Amino acid sequence: NDVGDATLFWMLANDKVRKPTDWSRTSAFLTPAAVEHLRLQCGKLHDSLPTSHHPECADAILAIYTEGRVAGSGVPAWSGTQNLDTIEPAYAWGVQLMAGYTPGEIAKFGEEVIRLNLARPLHATQKIGSKSYGASIRIYEPMKNLISELQGAGFEVWISSASAQPVVEVFARRVGIAADHVIGGRASLDSAKRQTAAFEGCGIHPSGNQSLINYRQGKRCWINKVIFGEKNPEKMMNQPSPTVFAAGDSDTDIFFLRDAQALRLAINRSKPELMCHAYENRDGKWIVNPMFTEPKSRKTEGHDCSRFGIAPQKDGN
Repeated sequence: NDVGDATLFWMLANDKVRKPTDWSRTSAFLTPAAVEHLRLQCGKLHDSLPTSHHPECADAILAIYTEGRVAGSGVPAWSGTQNLDTIEPAYAWGVQLMAGYTPGEIAKFGEEVIRLNLARPLHATQKIGSKSYGASIRIYEPMKNLISELQGAGFEVWISSASAQPVVEVFARRVGIAADHVIGGRASLDSAKRQTAAFEGCGIHPSGNQSLINYRQGKRCWINKVIFGEKNPEKMMNQPSPTVFAAGDSDTDIFFLRDAQALRLAINRSKPELMCHAYENRDGKWIVNPMFTEPKSRKTEGHDCSRFGIAPQKDGN
């Protein structure tokens, strides 16, 4: 149910990913083996990669994006040199592969992606390359209602996501949130106003393709910068934001959830770091809700919370 995944799948199915002059420039974290494999499998193709009928190129891209490996092997595709509190290479790459398009063009892609994926049955699949991938997304009515209730009570509601800014803006409108209340993956633009493989900077991280993205500690940084207007780079990174309420469903949300001063809603997808903090509920501000579609069953063995400095907890709904 990830709109970023859905957009990349659509771009590959519709020959919209543009061939870079050098694959290594799409991400600083691609291993030499991954770069060479992309060059071999996609190198003879033209500007807009015809991935709809060249499965070897689509497979090469998606093995890196979804599995973190070179297709047909166990060879790592990512170098492992990144700081996982500031950037997740695959998440970032999903945005970086949109390079060459204007935000307006990407927004139009997003409109088509969302229209198609909402209309398909739950668990629908599509073949891209030689494999099948998810082909449906859903708007969760309880979350849409929560947004409306909060707005009606005078709260300023924002969406924070690592997916591409123009795509998230399109989706946000469907739940009553305007584009100026969206923080997504923000790519730097070139002189022609087209996205590049670099990201805008935040905090102590300048713009570039190794910059901090809206992910884990980056979510805190971007919230402090965009919503609360913090100017000090160190404070953007390290000072908890004065958010009142936060909701998330992943370990990647942990920084901005822990920052929330009044309540923190964890949607239980059995993500260990998130659920260890939520069930420990050290300060009584955590609340837990099951997934809205096909909730996870109770984890009888619990999570190993010791690595987060927390006593073992039982998962449950």
